[in-house]
Amino acid sequence: MTTLLELCAQVDGLASQVRVANDRRNQQAAWDQFNATVNGRREALARPNGFLRWMDGLDGAPNSGAPTARQLSPVTSRMAALLTQLDDGTDPTAIQERLLKLDNSLGELISSQEERATTAWRNYVDATDLANPDIYAAFRDDDNHADNVRRLNEITRAFDRLAAKRYLADDEDRVAFLELLADHEKVVEALPSMDDEEVRDFLASAASKEGAPLAHLTENVLAWLRGNRLTSKYSIQKK
Repeated sequence: MTTLLELCAQVDGLASQVRVANDRRNQQAAWDQFNATVNGRREALARPNGFLRWMDGLDGAPNSGAPTARQLSPVTSRMAALLTQLDDGTDPTAIQERLLKLDNSLGELISSQEERATTAWRNYVDATDLANPDIYAAFRDDDNHADNVRRLNEITRAFDRLAAKRYLADDEDRVAFLELLADHEKVVEALPSMDDEEVRDFLASAASKEGAPLAHLTENVLAWLRGNRLTSKYSIQKK
């Protein structure tokens, strides 16, 4: 089956043939409109397709996939028929009708790819596990860790801004996103280990407006606080 890209590649070659073989104004106008339609739609299709190809190269990202043969079928068949009509001098009215059908098919394909890109990005963002900056709040004034705590907060805010986008359509955003993930890994490695879930839960709760329930202050948590010389950073208050 001829692909969309292969058919698009035929446009340039047929353009010169049509112009040489038929210089009638209405035929040339039909060709120009076809060319403008295909080029405009191709640019619109390139945005989600470029993002989906980028996603396929990410660790842990599901295979987002290119358009299926079934999706391409109405587009490729209508494009092939229209190219034939342009080449053999079919009545411009019939060409206009086929052009409209082709434009609709391309629009449907673009919408499908936009939706696929949006879903792929949302799923990937939801599955990306970043460290909660709140659990490092006690280290904000620590000479050894203050810079990394500050940087972790910056990374989290930048990540949230990118995550809020429909998907990363621009190369600049994609590069920035990968840099954020790399920086996040380095920063977390430089901060004290937070492997203990009980400790993480306590620190996250303690950093909230409501504070941590007293029940969260277990012997295990106390031992961790003492080991990191952080007992003076926390106090018990009555509600």
